[in-house]
Amino acid sequence: MKESGIMDPQLLKRLQEKTLDVAKEFKRVCEKYQLRYFMSCGTLLGAVRHKGFIPWDDDMDFYMPRQDYEKLLELDRQDYLNQTHQVFNSKFILKHWNKTQNYIWNFAKLEDTTTTCIESTIAKNNVKYKSGLGIDIFILDGGGNDPEEAKKHFHKLLKYGNLRYQKYWEAKVSDRNKFPIKQIKQAILTTRSKLLFNPVLKYFQHKIELLSQKYKFDDSQIVASGFVLGVYQNAIHYLKDFQPTLQLDFEDTQFPAPNNYNAYLTRLYNDYMIPPPSSKEPGICHITSISTCHFQNTRLITMMTTKPLMTLIKRIAQ
Repeated sequence: MKESGIMDPQLLKRLQEKTLDVAKEFKRVCEKYQLRYFMSCGTLLGAVRHKGFIPWDDDMDFYMPRQDYEKLLELDRQDYLNQTHQVFNSKFILKHWNKTQNYIWNFAKLEDTTTTCIESTIAKNNVKYKSGLGIDIFILDGGGNDPEEAKKHFHKLLKYGNLRYQKYWEAKVSDRNKFPIKQIKQAILTTRSKLLFNPVLKYFQHKIELLSQKYKFDDSQIVASGFVLGVYQNAIHYLKDFQPTLQLDFEDTQFPAPNNYNAYLTRLYNDYMIPPPSSKEPGICHITSISTCHFQNTRLITMMTTKPLMTLIKRIAQ
């Protein structure tokens, strides 16, 4: 590990390789069953600017239209019930709200079962499940054809999403010189959510799913992912910018990308072709400490991320 705390380059490369293996399996299944998907967020940025991973990043994000996403979940459900491993190879597992105990996200993750990634919020480990190193599969929903109505629709989804996630967030005051209205509201919501029973939290998830189906993806001119919108406020897009897709290089393979990726990336990152100065790199993964203990022929690596939702502890198979 460097003195600055930046992840060791060899370790980062190893994580990137394992994450890419998961993405290749996702690609194989989507092509086999003719499911639509697109690179998104930092993965698309990396493909356009670096033809692969952003140098300091190790995760991968994809969009799927809701219809294709639900088809993938149904294929996996049948495969899981029959234990046939005809969809994903046995090394991989698809996790989502309706399948995985204590799963908190309203999108799916495809994970490598030979690795372990323990996710938690910044301050305390509120997440009670172990996961593998993998990729995020965000749902891309339709928002109709009217820009203002679409904006209201997606922000309503975002509101329910925020209520759903309150249980897993920790309130904090970031600037003592400013009256912390947002932090006070956050503290109230966090306290309230911790008093709620799980059925109430499930209500928010079902509300999200019902609202998400108000507009069909293929009948809408405007599309977005409610979860991504919580990270990037401008992440509401035109469907015409996504279809038809084009193939972009990513490391030693290719993945589908929105045909007008320039419009997409400009919305999220503005001058996206200009990398940040090295002193301002987001630090997707920073190692705070490394401990080596042998457990089932694995090595435990303790990691910290500056992303707002997670602290990662990743166990990399030897």
